[in-house]
Amino acid sequence: MIRRFPKTDEALYLQYRPVSLKFCESLIKNKAEAEKMVCAVFNELRDNGSEPQSDPEFKSWLFLRLRNQVVTYLKTRAKSELSGNPSDSQFNGNRTNQSLIRL
Repeated sequence: MIRRFPKTDEALYLQYRPVSLKFCESLIKNKAEAEKMVCAVFNELRDNGSEPQSDPEFKSWLFLRLRNQVVTYLKTRAKSELSGNPSDSQFNGNRTNQSLIRL
């Protein structure tokens, strides 16, 4: 069964998707993973069913959640690289650590 965003959620998604995607992609340099993160955050908004009270409040919530997604992704990447199981040849340990420090 496909679930749909309420109209307000869809409008927020259309408005903030480009900047959200750019934010994530600038940190992890992986467009596919960035897209997954953006979708996960907007799905969380839809599933929680809470309406943002104001635009600044929503933007703060959105970028905090996106940042948390990125940090989790980078930590997972670093652990897999340290264990000798890199899942994406685009990253090396040095780049991952630099990305974590930049946050």
